[in-house]
Parts: sequence; C-alpha cells; structure tokens
Amino acid sequence: MEALTIISDPFYNQSTWYQQIVDGIRTASSKIHAPVEINILSDVSPNLSEHELSSPVIVTNGSQDFLYHVVGTLRQIGKPIVLSGLNSENFGDDISCATCSRSAEMHRLIHYLVRNDRSRIALVGFWTKSQNDMLYFHAAKSAMLRCDVPISDSSTFFWEERLEESLSAFLKQGEQYNAAVCPNDAVALC
Repeated sequence: MEALTIISDPFYNQSTWYQQIVDGIRTASSKIHAPVEINILSDVSPNLSEHELSSPVIVTNGSQDFLYHVVGTLRQIGKPIVLSGLNSENFGDDISCATCSRSAEMHRLIHYLVRNDRSRIALVGFWTKSQNDMLYFHAAKSAMLRCDVPISDSSTFFWEERLEESLSAFLKQGEQYNAAVCPNDAVALC
C-alpha cells in the first residue's frame, strides 16, 4: 500500500472542505485500485527525513503564515509539493496545485451580477489571513474594474479574528447594496 502525506492547518481539520479533500483522495485511489495509507500531519519540521514524507506531499488550505512555513520547510527538505484546494500562483513555479481557477470563477460571477443590474456590490467575509480569500478578493476587484464598477474601501468587509466582525459591519449599511459577494459558500450562508 502506497503512503501519502497530507499536511493540514489544524484550524481547517474539522471543515467540510478538508474532509472533501481527504475523501476525494481516497475515492480516486480506490477507483484506480491503488489504495493509499494517508498520513495526516499538522506541521512539518526541517528535521524530518525525506523518507518520512511521501513524494509529493499534499498541502491543504491554511492561513498564509501556515502555508508559507510549510512550503518553505518542504522546499528545504527537497520534497515536491501539491497544493490542494488553493492556487499555486503565489508560491512559485515549483509548486503544483489541484484546484479550479478562482480568478475565472470570480470574474464570471461579477460579470453576471453587473449584466443583471446588480452593480452596487459589497465584498463581505474575506479573511485577511486566508490565501484563498485574498485571491478571490483581488479577482473580484479586478473584475469590477473591468466592468467599470470600481469598489471603494467602504464596500469591502474583511475580518481578522472572527467572521462576525465583517458581517456586523456589512449589516449596518447593507441597504445601500444590491449584491454581496463572499469568498465561499460557508460565509455566504451566514
């Protein structure tokens, strides 16, 4: 049985996204009749030998600090890296990823809203420490500029410690918007 190492930020280990990643890996391996033993780590140390980790190592979503720490350490060890659930473009050409194009998704969403007379758009629930959220945020701003619907700082609602920071600030002035864009479905449902 092949071993596969997944490194995951403990903050995300109970999330639906994380479970879907692990379930997807198990399902894919069983479809090709190559079951894998999944070793899940919540951190990586430069003291690990290359034989203690699979090749490649899968790294799931996490805070920016966590991701840069893990990617830097794996580079030191010389392990190939596949990011799961996030884009690799901010990490360099030596990193692979398994994800959809978040920028393209956000551009399609903004264009759809503007074409349907929803141009007073708020960006709500973006966590400043999330690589994915910030990628979505910048893609949304870019798409809005392309649609001649620039967004002001007062129409962006970030959070640092708790999602409620963003939601509360948005709800105080929500009547002035006819659309709200969130970085993911979990935030949108709040």
